[in-house]
Amino acid sequence: MNERTLVRLCLAGSVIGIVALYFSLSLIQVPRYRTGEITPAMSGSMANVSGKVSDVYVHRNGHIFFTLNDGSGEVKVVVWDSVARALGRKGINATEDIRNGALLEVTGEVILYRGETEIVPKRPDIKILE
Repeated sequence: MNERTLVRLCLAGSVIGIVALYFSLSLIQVPRYRTGEITPAMSGSMANVSGKVSDVYVHRNGHIFFTLNDGSGEVKVVVWDSVARALGRKGINATEDIRNGALLEVTGEVILYRGETEIVPKRPDIKILE
């Protein structure tokens, strides 16, 4: 087998592997929790929650901070400006659609920041439910 054929085989294998990874990641199911079930022990894991928005604060840099409550408790959500911009590409105007009283579904990483548990979406995984 010559070097050119070997390079082609390696390239084809790499492309197939990347495509397989992409599709397998899209099939991963993130566990759904009530907002009151989110605890510091879950730090580093992914969670999906939904609830009513309150205490919205939009930072001048475009970061959005709010609280989500489904009646079982509250959890803080931090949407970085890059994710807020990506939501715009999905047709969601983050600074207008994420408002007090809105009903949202959020998927993100549970983190512990200064002793408080927060959910931080790493991708534009926010859905407006109402």
